[in-house]
Parts: sequence; structure tokens; C-alpha cells
Amino acid sequence: MGDDLFQYAASRRPEPPLDDDATPLQRFERFHRENPHIFRLFKRFVGEAFSAGMRRIGARFIMERVRWEVAVGTRGAGQHPETGEELKINDHYTPFYVRLYVKEHPEHRERFEMRRSYADALLEKRHGG
Repeated sequence: MGDDLFQYAASRRPEPPLDDDATPLQRFERFHRENPHIFRLFKRFVGEAFSAGMRRIGARFIMERVRWEVAVGTRGAGQHPETGEELKINDHYTPFYVRLYVKEHPEHRERFEMRRSYADALLEKRHGG
């Protein structure tokens, strides 16, 4: 597993299961590497919301739209596009996705309604903040 939340895995090899002691950050990093299409959808729907004139949005609003697309709007509804396995997006990943988006697009930081989150503490601990 990479040391940085924002690195993509170089390989798509299956990884061994995470143990029960894995942190939410470790679980998110794993999910993000195995499902990069989720973040692409997140970014797409943020762009659509801004283009529609929304000035501020909540990450959960966007994530629900991602869930809709994965479950209803894609072929093989609710399945991973490569493995065909059922794809579930954990609610606990939403704070990580919005922080990842803001890291890529800092000019949009003020457009998101972000509260302090356990994700902040985990990322600060990871990055020595």
C-alpha cells in the first residue's frame, strides 16, 4: 500500500485482505486504488453541479449521485466494471473523496461544505500535520 493517500497504485494486482485493525484511511486507500472510476464520477458530478450554477455543494450530495450512477446508470448495475462483483461505496469514504478533490482543485475549497472530520485527523497523522 502506498504511503500517500493521493498516489495511484502502479499495478492492478489483487491485494491480500485487510486485517480487522486496518484504519479507515487504509480501507479508503485500498478502495480508491481498486475503484478509480468512483473518483472520476465524483469529479464529473462536481463539474456538472458547478456548471448548473450551484455555488456551494455538499460531498454527500455528490456521493449519492455517484451511487445512483453506479447502481442505475451503468451497465451491470451496481457492479465493479472489471470484476463484476457488487460494488458498495462506504459512507465513511466521502470525507476522503472531498479532500482528495480539494487537493486537486484548491480553488474550489470554499465551494464545499466541509466540517472537521475524522479524515482530517487521520490525514494529519499520516502527513505529520
